[in-house]
Amino acid sequence: MIKSVGIDLAGTGEHKVRCLDEGAQLCDGFSFQTTPEGLAKLEERIFSDGSNPVIVFEPTGLAWLI
Repeated sequence: MIKSVGIDLAGTGEHKVRCLDEGAQLCDGFSFQTTPEGLAKLEERIFSDGSNPVIVFEPTGLAWLI
């Protein structure tokens, strides 16, 4: 079960995601684009097993101002 999700937001291109399980071990990693399909992929991957993870992100540059 996914407990933590880290998202590295890209200024352009795909965003990178890494997920940790209960033991803080890497259990998933993937990328997604800022499109309806990409956001649906993100949601499906991190919540599909009933997880309610802590989600943190690190923006590139000033992406967080958008």
